[in-house]
Amino acid sequence: MNILKTTNFSAVRGLRLASLVGAMLHSSQVCSARRRRSLRRSGPSGHYSAALGRGFALLFLLALLPQLLLAQKPQIKFLQQKHYVPALNKGLELQTQTEKYFNEYGAVTREEYFKMSLDSTLNSQRKIIHSYDSRGRHQNSLYYNGDNLLEREVKIYWDQKNNKNKIEEISYVDGQQASVAITYLLTYDEAGNKEIEQYFNTKGVVTRQRNWFYNKQDEVIRSLELVEEPNQPRKEIKTRYKRDQDGYLTKSITVEKINGKLFRKDVRYFENSFLIRWKKYIEGKFVSEFVNEYRDSVLIRQTENERFDPEKKRKRSKKESIWVTNTEYDVYGNILVQTKSRNEQVVSIVQYAYDDYGNRIKTIKINRESNEKEEERLTYDKWGNVASLELLKNDRIVYKDEFVYEYHPRKRKD
Repeated sequence: MNILKTTNFSAVRGLRLASLVGAMLHSSQVCSARRRRSLRRSGPSGHYSAALGRGFALLFLLALLPQLLLAQKPQIKFLQQKHYVPALNKGLELQTQTEKYFNEYGAVTREEYFKMSLDSTLNSQRKIIHSYDSRGRHQNSLYYNGDNLLEREVKIYWDQKNNKNKIEEISYVDGQQASVAITYLLTYDEAGNKEIEQYFNTKGVVTRQRNWFYNKQDEVIRSLELVEEPNQPRKEIKTRYKRDQDGYLTKSITVEKINGKLFRKDVRYFENSFLIRWKKYIEGKFVSEFVNEYRDSVLIRQTENERFDPEKKRKRSKKESIWVTNTEYDVYGNILVQTKSRNEQVVSIVQYAYDDYGNRIKTIKINRESNEKEEERLTYDKWGNVASLELLKNDRIVYKDEFVYEYHPRKRKD
């Protein structure tokens, strides 16, 4: 279960504007970074939502800066998560518990996982201790079992350019060192670009490798990935990238070979690298097409044209399946409703609700084909961190999580 965190400026009544400014600033920073060409080395980066004007964002920020500083959120020091499930009789019973400790910079230093036994005793199952260097870089992790015996140690190494370039794994038996293996290596070219990334199993065998190739402007133009994992088909993935004269990604072509079978995906992008269309082929035959439609750089509609029924994994008899996803937003960029249709028939609806501070408090998913309803309810503490999360299916509770926090004292600046 992922632990959700949402910023809540409780000291400011005009919170919604602050949320909008944050989104605008994030988008403008992304665009600026792209213009500086510093992000070209990493290839396509997915969707960017609510990319509004940089100038307006800065004006809003200047107006709200004093209030934002006043409402600065403290760093979490300790987090306890309790996971409840329905009991055999009425009510809920505790099943698992997670505890995490954080340093003043938000990095996890210790985590411990507990499970309720049949005799209603909460027992530790495993514990992980993380350490960091003076620059805040992750250095190593120690993994202990429920008997507090060290089973595994992971060491992380960094090069002079502050790049993570090696991971070493040490295994222990009865608390004694048993083996040492390098499980990750990353090398860079002379310009500082990623060149070769390798993953190894504990026997030293490469299970995954990726190579990047660049043009004279240090932009990714090609990548090659090989995957050979136990009990998995061998994969060979080749991707080529095309860019315009300003360096923006315009197209990528990925050919994936799995056990000798070829899969191809062609992707086209907007001028600012927003994904707009992609097509899939199997053994050279067209399988499906996806089209994204944007309004003010926000995704509002996605259309999928398939020759296969995605539910039953078989060919349709005559006509193709056309899937359409429509998304509605409020004025602050929050998703209100997502509707998914197949051949103009609504299949599912997802509705979202938010509190006055922009925190998502409810999600309702309705599947019209199976006539199932799923509902997620959330509450928050005064700092905007999730205090409770409930999941219900067809109005019956599936589980409930409760979160308790302790915070580091906020540092005063003279």
